[in-house]
Amino acid sequence: EAKAGSKMPELLSMAALEAVIAIVSTGMFKYGIDYIMQAVKGIKMNNEQMISIAVIVAVIIYAIPDFNNAYVAPMETVVFFIILFFTYKYGAGQGTITGAVCGFALSLRGAPVSDIGVLTMMGIIPAVFREMGRFPTASIYMITAALLGIVNKGMDFTMQEIGALVSAVILFLLLPGSLIYRVDAAGGTGRQELLASQNLKKIAKIRMKIFKCSITYG
Repeated sequence: EAKAGSKMPELLSMAALEAVIAIVSTGMFKYGIDYIMQAVKGIKMNNEQMISIAVIVAVIIYAIPDFNNAYVAPMETVVFFIILFFTYKYGAGQGTITGAVCGFALSLRGAPVSDIGVLTMMGIIPAVFREMGRFPTASIYMITAALLGIVNKGMDFTMQEIGALVSAVILFLLLPGSLIYRVDAAGGTGRQELLASQNLKKIAKIRMKIFKCSITYG
């Protein structure tokens, strides 16, 4: 009984911390989930949504189980693909945040802290070449990784990591254009479609009012 009583404050504090984490996580994840579920094609994310999406990505990476395999590196493949995907689709801002949180999540799993800076740079440099298309962006992405591996002596790419990088780039290039597109390039089309739908709704409402008035007074 004495031992149970001594552990009670610790258990209560843990329960209180879990409740706080659950409340904070709900608020943080809400912005990203709302954007994923309700966003119209071509509408950019705001700052809260960018951070929320990045945190969700970091949690997913941290939760991926370890696979001790000399040939397959699913976690590294997911990391490289996510950074390239967000960099191309949303630009340097989202690519930078995604690279930083991916590096932070990997550091929590035991990776070197220097990976945060390396992955952040991999989210910045390819964004400069987004307007050239998917293939040039993917090429610059691989060149950036290679140069960072040469400059940073603590970052020696293993064959497993090289395979993960190549797999991520191939997956990026093979996905359809309905998933891989630049939001800013699609912004005009997306906004025009949104405005057109809003105008049609307004016109329908006006005509319904005219129709009702004609029936009432006719």
